[in-house]
Amino acid sequence: NISSGFSLKSTLGIDYKHQAQCTQEIPAQLRQMLQQELVKAGHGDILTAVNAEFSQAGASSLDIDIIAAFNGNAAKDYPALARALQRIAVDACNRYGWEIPFAQITVHPAGSWAGKTIEAAG
Repeated sequence: NISSGFSLKSTLGIDYKHQAQCTQEIPAQLRQMLQQELVKAGHGDILTAVNAEFSQAGASSLDIDIIAAFNGNAAKDYPALARALQRIAVDACNRYGWEIPFAQITVHPAGSWAGKTIEAAG
């Protein structure tokens, strides 16, 4: 029952080239932008807390967890608020130049394929 209040969690993955800023600077800027944008969108009276903190060094990205808590009056807006967190996170990436990486697959050929070029058809 979310009518008594709830928290939403979302994850933002950023490129490894931002490694030096990912534990302190980026979460602080993201936290500030989340707060400002949620208030600006008219959600200030239902927002009880917002946080962004480094979560993990993933396979393809440095992951930052976004957690926003809302009072029970926000229950009707649950799906829209979940989308808003991701929208604001992407807007922050655009504003601050944080790159969002594509998932990458690295293939390391072994044996007789090592050192040979493989061309894709198409």
